[in-house]
Amino acid sequence: MLKKFTFLLLLIVLHLSVTGQDPYYTKDRNLPCVSKKFSIFVHIVKDSLGRTGITAEEISKHLMEANKAFEPICISFDFCISDTIADYSYGYIDDFIEVGLLTSRFQKKRRINLYFVDSLGAAGPNSYSNFNGINKPDSCFMLVPKNGIGLVHELGHSFGLLHTFETRFGKELVDGSNCLTAGDFVCDTPADPNARPDNNCYFVYPLPDDNNDYYKTEVGNYMSHFFCAHCFFTTRQYEIMASNYLNSNIKLW
Repeated sequence: MLKKFTFLLLLIVLHLSVTGQDPYYTKDRNLPCVSKKFSIFVHIVKDSLGRTGITAEEISKHLMEANKAFEPICISFDFCISDTIADYSYGYIDDFIEVGLLTSRFQKKRRINLYFVDSLGAAGPNSYSNFNGINKPDSCFMLVPKNGIGLVHELGHSFGLLHTFETRFGKELVDGSNCLTAGDFVCDTPADPNARPDNNCYFVYPLPDDNNDYYKTEVGNYMSHFFCAHCFFTTRQYEIMASNYLNSNIKLW
C-alpha cells in the first residue's frame, strides 16, 4: 500500500513539474492592478466592392484574445463604436505617409483607435502602431489586418513595450549583463537576434552574440515577431505597461 501511495505521489509531482514549468503563468507575480476597461474606437476599411471583410463577432473575438493577455494587470478592451472607411485605397498600407493620411482623417481623440485593413507592408503577418500611444491624447492607434494577427503585439507597443529584438540602444547579450541598457530594456526577456520562424514556427539562428554565446530566445513572447507562437508577456513587461498608464496624465480613454 505504501509503495502504491509513493508511486501516485511521484506521478502528481511529475505532473506538476511538467505543467508548472512555465514561470510566466504559474509564478505569483504580485502585479499591479490597473482596473480599467478601455473603449476602443474601431475603424474598418472597406474593399473595392464595399465589403468590410470582418464582422462584429470577429472583432469581439479578437478583443477577447487581447483581454486574456492583459487580464493579469486588470486591463480589458471593448468596442461600442465603429465606423467604416469607404476609401478602399487605405486597405493596403505600404508606408508611413499612408499611415499619416489615414490617421489624420479618421483619428478620434482620447481613444484607442483600431484600424482594420486588408494588409500592411510586405507579405505575411504585419501590423503597426504608435509607440507608447497610451500617453498621447491624439495619436493612440493601431493598424491590424482583418484576421486580427498582431493585435496584442501592437497593444504592447501602445502601452510602451519595445520589440524583444530591439537594437537601437545596442544589442542585448545572451548572458543578460547589459539588459538594462540595451535591447528592449527588459531583463526577463532573453536576448533576441530577430530570426524569422521556419515553416514549423521554430527558432533557428546559427550565429552567436558578441560574447560567442548562442541565443535562447522565447518565441512565444508577444513582442517578438514569432506571430505563430505568441502567448505571453513577462512579469517585467506587465509592470512596464501598467506603470506607463498609471503614471500618465492622460486618463480619459
